Amino acid sequence: MAWISGGTYLRCATANPRLNGATLAAGGAVVVSAHYRTGAEGFAHLHGAPDNRGLLDQAAALRWIQDKVAEFGGDPGNVTVFGQSAGAGSVAALLVMPSAAGLFRRAIMQSLPGTYFNTGFAADIAEDIAAQLGRSPRADQLAGVAPRDLVLAARTVTERLPRCTDRWGPIALTPTPFSPVVDGDVLPDAPWRPSRRERPAASTCSWGTRDEFSLLAAQLGDITDDQVDTVPDNLAPTVGAAGYRAAFPPCFGRGVARDGGR
Repeated sequence: MAWISGGTYLRCATANPRLNGATLAAGGAVVVSAHYRTGAEGFAHLHGAPDNRGLLDQAAALRWIQDKVAEFGGDPGNVTVFGQSAGAGSVAALLVMPSAAGLFRRAIMQSLPGTYFNTGFAADIAEDIAAQLGRSPRADQLAGVAPRDLVLAARTVTERLPRCTDRWGPIALTPTPFSPVVDGDVLPDAPWRPSRRERPAASTCSWGTRDEFSLLAAQLGDITDDQVDTVPDNLAPTVGAAGYRAAFPPCFGRGVARDGGR
């Protein structure tokens, strides 16, 4: 079991004691997790550096597993990669990454986000972050910047994103300025639109989002039907609120907040 932690592509929680894999290991699994670059260091679209450096770190960890996990009692031919939130988004990306082909057999994605940036949006974000630091979005220009300063610059841009919907539409409502970038190289396409010539890297995939809205419902209390509709209408990709209501009337009908948030 290879764990990829989440955290809006801004932080990696491998050291989180609640995610240490002890329960799975006690049940007989061999559990491996690894840190990967996040934030601007891992996902900013910079001239002079490959895109998706955080994903490349994950692929490197999976190659390490192939080489070393047998020494810990693991089977390199039976690797399941799994993650939550941004970790799940990373797993979905790994499914269509050429550099990850053959490195795992199964994939589990929990609380899977659907956001992947095109290079135009990613370039705008990187340019704005670099401008906060008085620099250009080049790897050599940002190499000497203190990590904390990069974090603060990205936070400033995040706070401004919701005001950019006129240019970028719903994607500007993402809570993070970073997501995997569909660069045509490291990530040839979004996981939802793989080339007909490409096959997913895993033979078995599982994902789950049941009762995902319950947490928000508990925080917000009762909300109106119009407010419920706003959520899917602002997601990408989406069929919109009307499409969801038509397709899943028992799960997306009226009284959502009072119906357990399903």
